[in-house]
Amino acid sequence: MNPSAALVLNAPDISRRFLTRTKTEVERSRELFTLYLASPKSNLAGVQNLAHKICGSGALFGFDVLSRCAHSVEKLAAGPAGADLPVQLEAALRALEIQIDAEVRARATEA
Repeated sequence: MNPSAALVLNAPDISRRFLTRTKTEVERSRELFTLYLASPKSNLAGVQNLAHKICGSGALFGFDVLSRCAHSVEKLAAGPAGADLPVQLEAALRALEIQIDAEVRARATEA
């Protein structure tokens, strides 16, 4: 079997594993965000890095909306820390979580 055919056959499993890993990465991002809220002198580089990874992988695997949500998180984490950053970043993380859950549900109904 050529590599392309193997990838197509394993696509559902790869998508499932990606979503599982991504859910864990968003949970870690929330932990880092909580640390930031407790000590604003800390930075959001960890959140930015995880969001960047999710954004790129999501686009690679065809999760375009999820990728855009992660990009929003990444931009906020990289940007200047204005007074409304906590509210905006919380909303962006929540939107990313909602999108992951929607993708998981969509994959469950396909199985």
